[in-house]
Amino acid sequence: MSMVQDIRQGQQDTLTPEIRELKARLDALESRMERNEAAAERRHSKVLNTIRDAMEITHLHVSMKTHSAIMLAMTYVVLFNR
Repeated sequence: MSMVQDIRQGQQDTLTPEIRELKARLDALESRMERNEAAAERRHSKVLNTIRDAMEITHLHVSMKTHSAIMLAMTYVVLFNR
């Protein structure tokens, strides 16, 4: 073998295992990020649903108050316009 081939072979022998290790670590990191992303999405959905539920309850409460106010006003009109 020539000196250039010896150097290339030495580099391949040294770098190939390190590259494989880095690729495995990168794959593990990507997998972990995907799991974290999915967990964050689930938490986001849960918070969003909680907010929507609270808004619906608030809307219902306001609707009931409005209905009560209208009924009270109608009662006054009926009572005092006799």
